[in-house]
Amino acid sequence: MVLGHTSIPAFFSNWIWSFHMPFFFFVAGLTLTTKKYSSFIQYLKHKLQTFLIPFLVFSIINLLLKAWCDSENLLECVLTVAKTGWGGIALWFIPVLFLSELSFFYFEKIRNRCVQITVTILFFVIGWLFCIYGIQFPWSLSTFFVGAAFLFTGNLLNQQYVGRLILYCSKPKTAGFIGLSLLVSGTVISHFWRLDLCSNSVNPIIPLFIGAICGIGFIVIISYHISAIDTISNILKYCGRNSFIILAFSQIFMISIIHLLGHRLFFVRYILMWLLLIVIIEIINRKMPFIMGKK
Repeated sequence: MVLGHTSIPAFFSNWIWSFHMPFFFFVAGLTLTTKKYSSFIQYLKHKLQTFLIPFLVFSIINLLLKAWCDSENLLECVLTVAKTGWGGIALWFIPVLFLSELSFFYFEKIRNRCVQITVTILFFVIGWLFCIYGIQFPWSLSTFFVGAAFLFTGNLLNQQYVGRLILYCSKPKTAGFIGLSLLVSGTVISHFWRLDLCSNSVNPIIPLFIGAICGIGFIVIISYHISAIDTISNILKYCGRNSFIILAFSQIFMISIIHLLGHRLFFVRYILMWLLLIVIIEIINRKMPFIMGKK
């Protein structure tokens, strides 16, 4: 996601965009469960605590930085975001994920797998129809159906099937062949069609869905094999644990750095962005864990 919003070659950017946001929904579906919640209200309270508080705090910081970078009146900036949402800023994703996870409470109650698959396809079709007919809601909420469908897809495939893929690709030669096939397939699809979940640009839905699954599968295989390297594994785990914070601030930090330094010195800008991210991650985790709904 971070790379997708930086100045990289178009073919690489298009490939990353083909799966980077679906990946968040997909992984949520892999790990999400509602079984420990006795009612929807209890589940809703938990989601409000883990989504609403950090979203509000992160939005305030983003608003301050956005107003500074755009030389815009803060009140006007607040009113614009309140009316239309975050637009291209990555925080658009949080309300959509919040609603998708709420819908999952009822999706998981469906015991018939065929019905679950039908509901997932129906959500994809509704999202695609929204795209075809140009139906847009504030706060990127027109993306809800496709986002929820990717979340449901992750749940349907679940950890068992992803585990089988990893087991099957445990041998380097097999992993290389399947990984390369997924990479090439995803790259070719992204060359012809660009997926943009923020604006619900999901037409044509079938090749874009295939491209997203190819990208997700490739990342799963690569992650498994590089996880054997302790240093890389620890870095990835750190990013994974703090993905919400990274998602919320990486883009606005880069915009702020460009505002100061201009578009030159790409690697310097990138290093500065990660240093700022690490600083705010450590401050939140060590001094203000309540922001993330932790005690």
